[in-house]
Amino acid sequence: MFERDRQTVYVIGGDGTMRGVVAIFEEFKRCDLRISITGIPKNLDNDIDIIDRAFGFQTAVESAQ
Repeated sequence: MFERDRQTVYVIGGDGTMRGVVAIFEEFKRCDLRISITGIPKNLDNDIDIIDRAFGFQTAVESAQ
């Protein structure tokens, strides 16, 4: 990633993934790296307050039926 001069990291996942993103962000900050991180929420619980439906929720519902 560093050798290719990447400036943005996109991460898709649930709660654990987003906690990992925070750790990655802190490491980038500690190393003074100018790399932005975009977290895209995806979880089966559909418990993300700012969106109507999380990626993965509808698939889980359809699979359960």
